[in-house]
Amino acid sequence: MKILFVCSQGMSSAIAVNALEKEAKAKGVEIEVKAVSTQQFEEEVKNGYDAAMVAPQVRHRFDTLSAQA
Repeated sequence: MKILFVCSQGMSSAIAVNALEKEAKAKGVEIEVKAVSTQQFEEEVKNGYDAAMVAPQVRHRFDTLSAQA
């Protein structure tokens, strides 16, 4: 499963990405997680992700991000 995590700058999400990877490994689930900024999202989402997660600090942009996806 490929997951794209979008946050304000693409850097503060490292903790969330690490937690997702750790939990998936513990459950035997193969995942690929990448974190990007809102500015990178539109291009990166084109690379075939199964899910996108929106960080709380950018939830006000959810409708825009959803339309881009």
